[in-house]
Amino acid sequence: MDKGAQAYMASSLGFPLCPSLEDHESEQSSSNIDSRRSSTGERHDPLPEELQFLKIRDYLSHVLLQLHKEVTQRARYEEKGIDSAADKSVKFHERHSIRHKHAFVHDPIHQNDVALAFQCVAMGNSGDLFDMLFEFPDLLKAQDPSGSSLLHCSIEKGRPELVNMLLSRGAVDKSLCQTVIPMHTDRIHFNLSQSLLDVNALDALGNTPVHLAVRACRVDILDLLISNGARLTVSNRDGLQPVHLASELAFVADRIHFNLSQSLLDVNALDALGNTPVHLAVRACRVDILDLLISNGARLTVSNRDGLQPVHLASELAFVAGLKRLLTYKDVEVDALDERGSTPLYHCSLQDSDECVRILLDRGANIYHKNAFGSSVLHEAILQHAVKCVHLLFEHEIVKCLQDGLKQTKRSSSSLMAVDPVDQKKSTSLLSRLGDWIGVGNPSSRRSSTFSTSSEPTSTSSLINLVDDEGFSPIHVAVNTGNMELVKACLDRGANVLAQDHAGQTPLHYACTRGDLDCAKALLEFHPKYKARMISAVNRDGRGPIHLAAMYDHPTLIDYLLSQGAELNARDNKSMTPLLLACSKGSVEASKHLVSIGAELTCCDENGRNLVILLLFSGAGAARDIVPVLMKTGQLSVLFNQPDRWGCTFMHIAARLGLRVAVQIGAQFGGHILAKDSEHSTPLHSAARFGRIQICQYMLEMNEGKRALFLADDKGRLPLHLAAQYGNNRVVEFLLANGCLYRRCHEGNTPLHYAAMKGNADTCALLLAMNPSILNEVNYTGATALHFAAMHANADVINYLLTAGADIIPDHNGLYFSSLAFQPGSYFASRTIALHKRFVSLLFPRFPEIAAKLWNTDQCPIEKMIRSAPSILLTKYDFTVLQVPPRAKDKRPVAPMKHVKLMVKLKREELLIHPLCTAYLDVKWNTYGRWIQFLVTLYYLSLSISITWLALRQMPLSC
Repeated sequence: MDKGAQAYMASSLGFPLCPSLEDHESEQSSSNIDSRRSSTGERHDPLPEELQFLKIRDYLSHVLLQLHKEVTQRARYEEKGIDSAADKSVKFHERHSIRHKHAFVHDPIHQNDVALAFQCVAMGNSGDLFDMLFEFPDLLKAQDPSGSSLLHCSIEKGRPELVNMLLSRGAVDKSLCQTVIPMHTDRIHFNLSQSLLDVNALDALGNTPVHLAVRACRVDILDLLISNGARLTVSNRDGLQPVHLASELAFVADRIHFNLSQSLLDVNALDALGNTPVHLAVRACRVDILDLLISNGARLTVSNRDGLQPVHLASELAFVAGLKRLLTYKDVEVDALDERGSTPLYHCSLQDSDECVRILLDRGANIYHKNAFGSSVLHEAILQHAVKCVHLLFEHEIVKCLQDGLKQTKRSSSSLMAVDPVDQKKSTSLLSRLGDWIGVGNPSSRRSSTFSTSSEPTSTSSLINLVDDEGFSPIHVAVNTGNMELVKACLDRGANVLAQDHAGQTPLHYACTRGDLDCAKALLEFHPKYKARMISAVNRDGRGPIHLAAMYDHPTLIDYLLSQGAELNARDNKSMTPLLLACSKGSVEASKHLVSIGAELTCCDENGRNLVILLLFSGAGAARDIVPVLMKTGQLSVLFNQPDRWGCTFMHIAARLGLRVAVQIGAQFGGHILAKDSEHSTPLHSAARFGRIQICQYMLEMNEGKRALFLADDKGRLPLHLAAQYGNNRVVEFLLANGCLYRRCHEGNTPLHYAAMKGNADTCALLLAMNPSILNEVNYTGATALHFAAMHANADVINYLLTAGADIIPDHNGLYFSSLAFQPGSYFASRTIALHKRFVSLLFPRFPEIAAKLWNTDQCPIEKMIRSAPSILLTKYDFTVLQVPPRAKDKRPVAPMKHVKLMVKLKREELLIHPLCTAYLDVKWNTYGRWIQFLVTLYYLSLSISITWLALRQMPLSC
């Protein structure tokens, strides 16, 4: 802000500029603004010529109004005859009051005026905007719906002339206001809140005008804001300061340099994600900004919230120049760790940047390092398909091994003269053997030497043999990626093809899982000597490569493995062959192919389930496509009737699962509907138990199905018993409609007993509607359905049977149903009996049952409730109607016991003797009523004693 603008601001405030403010302005102007303008070669006038004219017009209008007021007031004083001294004092007072009134009292602004002001900014109409600000100074702090002020919008529209005008209308550096005379502090505070512009105002996103100027890369606007006291260390909602934006957007370097040199920016400021300006400069790949920040004291080892340092970002973004520059400083470690324990080498693989890898390796980066998950650099590079990085890592290891071998050879050459010739021959062959190990020379001899003694590599410290926390070696990761170039690179480097992870799987297992035929061929053909061992290798589940190929439906790979010597009917730990595994996983194509090439069909797993049963459990909709292939074998009928460990056939499983099409196919190709499992249950029993109405309908359409309707299981239960027990009402109704009999089971239970046992009240109603005579039927122990319902605490069934008129009779042990119901944990059943109308026979003589019948016996229900369910006998009162509700602050107090007093006043005796009122009065009496009565009695007793004592003293009894 120039000196003329500050003088204008001071005159608007009503007091002159103080010396301290002028000194501060002169120092700052000379040291900061002029030097910056001279360094940049740019200079901005305070206001354009047109705006200077508008400013002068504004100032003159203020002066004219003040003079008019003073002349009017002086004429008024002369008429009253006020002397000059008084006139001078009054004039001085009036001058301030007039200025005060004009400066602080404005008409309220309308929303339309705010919209019009922002429209002027959008169109660049500076004249109209100036007039509006003159009439409504409060528009300076107006905001649009997005929270932006006029200054924000002017910067976003790129209009420096409007920015200059708005700043001249009231921009004040709040730090300068602290140097003003204390007597004017209140006045300045009032002006700042009423009419002055805050150059550090925040929009809805927390951005100041400086943020917007930097984001728009407007140097001219930024100079205006800084010269008017804008702060450069304000953070927005994302924690970004202007220096972050300048670094990220590659803003003009000399502006950043000037602000850094003047200590206006925090070079190590953190944003919301923990990034410093160095992080953002690296992310923008700007070496000049990076050098500028480093030269001004930026720290290079700060980690953001993801644990990434600038060196990690430079490696990840393939910022070669930045990586070189960062590694020239001692503070930057070439093996710096992020939050996952990964070094910069790990991040190079994201962009497959071989140049960054070379730079890090030349600086001594550790290629054998493992991160927090146990993965090495090679694991990460293979996982990211970074082919160039993988080759470069292998080459670096080869060179390093050669250098180490040459050093060892030189150390041993000095002692060759004193060594036996045989030992000398061994020493001279050291380099050739080293070359065989690292891959130099004849590849066939290298492979032979690598696997000549065992399946393990000869050196456990080599890069190709490192494993992660799951036991994955680089060859495992390469096979899982499916990148053949990486697989061949690992094989050429001497990868162990027999290596197993923690699950016991070799690389060939994973190739068969993915169905990668090319990868499987590469693994088997690269080491022909170990082909048989790779084919026969099994994991922890006992499954070989052919099991996995069949499980994941890869018939082509199955043929290739069989051609290489794989066993067609090999079994795993659960006796599963490849065919059974394919059927259990719903791999129809592999199953059809295995059947067609002669796989064993009658084999079963450890539970005795064959391939057709496993196909049912897989739920594959295309499983029916395997039927034509099985028909050609002539063993389809045998498979359908082959029982499992529990005696269940294909028809039992299909009926249980509700697979109607499977039942039809099984019946069509020889599946027996009358087949029985280990519990002598037929498929119709299974369908009735699980409520498969459509399957029941299909089975009863056949002659064998009608016979199955009357076949009992090992407990004598018909399909009707099972349907009633499990509440399948539709099946019950269907079976009864088809003539199923109400037979008893081996324990004498009818279908009603089973329905009452499981608490199916609707099923009980359905059975009684068809045959009411079974209501009071007893089994061989004398128990009725009511006994079963009470025994199993089924409250709904108890209520229904009591309402239906079930007899209250004892069983053969003399126990009534109530004795079985009133037990601990049977609250709802006990409550249902207690509330039923047949229980209170003393009040209802028409029902001389339950309570009256058992009153004088050891099975008295009242005694049972007292012993087992006392909460049923309790009476709970709700005093909400009589109790005074909590009084709100805005409501009048309510008299206590208002409704009870009304009853007493109106003499409503029938209401006062109601149990609720009686209990309510008892509670009030026991809570505080008796204590108040006791105090009242004590008061009157004390008063009586005092009066008596006083009377006796005044008028003693005559002797």
